[in-house]
Amino acid sequence: MDVDQSFLPVPAPVKAAIFESFVRQNMIESKIDVKLGIQMFIKSKYGSPSDSCTEFIYGDSPLAPFNKLVLCCIQEGGTLCFATGTNGNYVAAAKFLKANVVNIPTNISTGFKLTVDALTKLLQEVDKPWFYLSGPTINPTGLLYSNEEI
Repeated sequence: MDVDQSFLPVPAPVKAAIFESFVRQNMIESKIDVKLGIQMFIKSKYGSPSDSCTEFIYGDSPLAPFNKLVLCCIQEGGTLCFATGTNGNYVAAAKFLKANVVNIPTNISTGFKLTVDALTKLLQEVDKPWFYLSGPTINPTGLLYSNEEI
């Protein structure tokens, strides 16, 4: 049982009152928009700048951002690049959407981590590469990329 769940019966009038309290709130876009907070977090944590042209894709799982990544790659005429060992569901989804897909070879001696050499070779061979890194965890070993490696 999760600590935030209650399995006790809740009367219908209580449920209705809770729902109505949210419905009646006058929410304006600036109060519910999380973009500014995310931009500030990314800039402070990673030093990556963002501006008004920056687009954020929200989702309750990695599927929405991944889907948007694949669609943008297709629209730009790019090739989606996966490190060998990436979750096969992502590769299959990209192929289902008819994206050009290339696997980047990884090696057991490096724990299947993507190396600079492999990435450099790929960048010389592939036109318009789009890279998907399912990190910081590395499949199939479960190792982690360090901040420096990423």
